[in-house]
Amino acid sequence: MYSRLCKKKKRAFVQTVFTKLDLLVEKDPETYWNMKKELKGDSSNDGSDPSKNIPSTTWENYFSKLFSVKPEFERQNNYCNYKLDSSCNTILDSEISEQEILAAVKEL
Repeated sequence: MYSRLCKKKKRAFVQTVFTKLDLLVEKDPETYWNMKKELKGDSSNDGSDPSKNIPSTTWENYFSKLFSVKPEFERQNNYCNYKLDSSCNTILDSEISEQEILAAVKEL
């Protein structure tokens, strides 16, 4: 019973706010936009952007942790780095000869 009453009151309040907004659009646009920003929670007017209050060291620590390799993946990371650095990829690092380029162009 109580929850129904709360829902009913909430719906009535929301409907009242929408009605006020509809009336303000035509009569007082400035108040309309201020009310809409207040309802939206837009605090850009008062300059209280929470990200401005975060020190740069906190940002740096956060992103350092975010992009660091977790200990449980350290072994896989080392293996991948080894494979990338190993000599098995030398074929990709070798220079391309003129004959190879001409052969590839002829196949087109």
